[in-house]
Amino acid sequence: MKTTKEIKQNHLFWFNQGKVLTKLGKLDAALDCFERAIAIKEIYYEAWCEKGYVLEKLGRFAEAETCFNESLGIFCDDGDRI
Repeated sequence: MKTTKEIKQNHLFWFNQGKVLTKLGKLDAALDCFERAIAIKEIYYEAWCEKGYVLEKLGRFAEAETCFNESLGIFCDDGDRI
């Protein structure tokens, strides 16, 4: 069984937290979770895409576009999903 510290160092933990918080409309908290997921695993296109979605919902369109472009760059880098 993983410890709480190990779980909080897992990018999937933060990504899933962000998805739930997004659905609950807690966009600032969701944004923080996606940023934590990216801090743990920078080449994580799903987290970049979700971060962009949240930023778009917050009206931060330029930042959202940057995240979407980052996501596409990771996804298309080798033509394979990462």
